Amino acid sequence: MADQPRPQVIIKAFPSPEEYADAENDFLRTLGLCVSQWAFVDRQLFKLFRLGLQAATHRAAVVYYRNKTLSQRIQLVDELLEQNLNSDSYKSSWKPLQKSLDDLVPVRNIFVHHPTRRLHAAKDGKAVYLYSIHVEPYERHLKKKPKGLNGKTEIDVDDLQRHAESVQGLEQDLEMLVKALTTQTST
Repeated sequence: MADQPRPQVIIKAFPSPEEYADAENDFLRTLGLCVSQWAFVDRQLFKLFRLGLQAATHRAAVVYYRNKTLSQRIQLVDELLEQNLNSDSYKSSWKPLQKSLDDLVPVRNIFVHHPTRRLHAAKDGKAVYLYSIHVEPYERHLKKKPKGLNGKTEIDVDDLQRHAESVQGLEQDLEMLVKALTTQTST
């Protein structure tokens, strides 16, 4: 995330798409990767939910997907795993993953619920197009600092790349837990 807000400098009132297309494509590709990574995390959460519920896939899906928010789904998984795992496994296997979810979800919520902005800046007299995600201006009236920004004002492409890598690691860790629990229940 940028430490300081970048000043907006408009070099051209109406730039041609060729001037900003590379920056836009890079940003949107990275944003799409983040969204896709979260879909894989949700898939692993469903598998954990199904294992915790000890139900057939189609029955578990009716309950799990009725909840529309990711936070509600995480809470359901937590409640079921707390009931089905022994205390040590719950604390050592699931709780660190839940902590990672708690750390990463606020960033996800920002890029899912807030607009992308193209900033016009300049370097050496040439236009530079920067893409970032800012908290909706009307939401700032709440005078809360969004957790996912960590005190900064925007999420840029570098932040999204780091986020995608973190979410990919989380998804792999969740998959390992699913495999471990599947092995335990089948023996």
